Amino acid sequence: MPNVIPSPTKGEENARNDILLQKLDINGVWKQIAWLPGSGRHINEGRKAYEPFTHLVRTIHLEDAVQVLDTNRMKPKGVVTFSSLHSQTLPTNHPCKNLQVLWFSARLESEEEEDPNWYGNVEFAIPCDLLLEMFQYCFLVEMVTRRTHTDSRILLTNKDYSSVLPYYKRKQPGGGWLENGDGHFALRKCSRYRNQGTNQFDHNLEFMVEVTEKEEREILSKCKIDFRNHEDAEDTSQAQVCNRYQRIGEPCPTPYTSVETAAEFRSELRDMGIKWKKIYPKLTYHAKRCLSEAHENYFD
Repeated sequence: MPNVIPSPTKGEENARNDILLQKLDINGVWKQIAWLPGSGRHINEGRKAYEPFTHLVRTIHLEDAVQVLDTNRMKPKGVVTFSSLHSQTLPTNHPCKNLQVLWFSARLESEEEEDPNWYGNVEFAIPCDLLLEMFQYCFLVEMVTRRTHTDSRILLTNKDYSSVLPYYKRKQPGGGWLENGDGHFALRKCSRYRNQGTNQFDHNLEFMVEVTEKEEREILSKCKIDFRNHEDAEDTSQAQVCNRYQRIGEPCPTPYTSVETAAEFRSELRDMGIKWKKIYPKLTYHAKRCLSEAHENYFD
C-alpha cells in the first residue's frame, strides 16, 4: 500500500498563511519575527489557554518612575523596539511614522505580589475598562515571536489607522485578548509563527497606547502605584529577567526587591522635596506594606 500523507487541518493551513511583517536575522539565524496570523487562524492552544485580568499596567525602572512623579507626566515615546512600526524603518508617508505610545501590559489575576517582574521596579496600574473608555479604536499591530516566547501587540488610539492596520476584534475568541460577559482574558498558551519552534515562556499581551498630553495626565491620575520584585535582574545571564537592559547587554542598575525599591523610591523623592501626601497616583495596599517594611529596615 502506498504511503498516505494526511491532509493538513484547517489550523495548519491557516498557519501556513501567517503574514511575515519583519524579520531580524543575526548571522543568518532569525532572532525575532513580527507577523500577523493567517486569515481565520486561532493562536490559542488548549482549553485553558486564557487567564483573567482586570488591570493594565505600565511597569518601569525606578529612575523613570521618580521622573514621572517629579514632572507629573508619563511621556509617550516613538516606537524604537523591534516592531513593524519602528519609527526609523517606516516610509515618510506612512500614517504611523510619528506614532508615540505608552506601553502597558495585562496584569493577570494569578500573578502574586512578589513574583519576579522583568519590566522593572515600579508599576502604574489602571482598570482596563477605565482605559478602554478613553479610546475609540483598537488595532492589531503584530505578533512578535522571539527565541523564548511570543507577544501580541495591540494599539489603542483615537486616530483611525484602518488603512494600514487591521481592527482587533476582542470579542472574537482565538486571539491574544478576549473580552466576554465574564470580563477580560489574556492568552497564555500561544502558537508561534507558522507553528515553528516552542515557546519557553508564556505569551505576553502588550498594549501600545497613543495619547495626547491631556489623555496622558488623565491616565496617570487614574493609576495606582505598586512596587514590584525585580531582583532577578541581578543575573542577566538568565533569560527574561530585565526587558530593558538585557536587550542592550548592560547590567540593570536597580535589581531590587519590592521593599528595597520602596526604600530607594522614598529616599529619592524625599531628597527632591516631594512629599508623600501630595503624590498621586495613590498607593496600593501592597505598596503601603512595602513602605512600612522599608521604614522599619532602612530608616531611623
